[in-house]
Amino acid sequence: MRNILGAFALAAVMASQAGAATISGETNPIVGQSYTYIYSPDTPSLTPGYISYELNIAVNDLSDAVDEVWFSFSGPTYPASNSFSFDWVFNVTGPAVLSVRSVLVTFFETGFQFPEDVQFFEKEDGTLFRGQNSEAVTLKANVSVVPIGGTLPLMLSALGLIGWAARRRAKSGALPA
Repeated sequence: MRNILGAFALAAVMASQAGAATISGETNPIVGQSYTYIYSPDTPSLTPGYISYELNIAVNDLSDAVDEVWFSFSGPTYPASNSFSFDWVFNVTGPAVLSVRSVLVTFFETGFQFPEDVQFFEKEDGTLFRGQNSEAVTLKANVSVVPIGGTLPLMLSALGLIGWAARRRAKSGALPA
């Protein structure tokens, strides 16, 4: 009985997380460098019979005053992976919050018959479509100017060169003139 209840609990937890939007990528970026992020929106409830889809995502850094940037993905078949990648450059150092929200639009033939409980819209040209908003999702990042791992060897090399030059100068000064 305990195993059955445990299986139900695990299934409930997995089902509740399956539909949640996520974003993944570098959380310690360097200012001015481009990074690729993967966005997975809420699992969409696609109405069978669509002829194409378009996913538009709005991305912005909440700690920067720059307007949001839109990325658009489209095609005849919605990707089974439910993942979309985009490149982002942080312009401000310090704590940052990357915010992503999306709208999925699926298009249908003009004569398509929707199930009774599905809301749809019609363009002026007769094209039928269905729009779905996705849950907004954020990613916290700490943007730095220069990576510590890259500056430490450079600093040690510079100190080594200064020490070598000082030792050489001290040796050449000890010789009689």
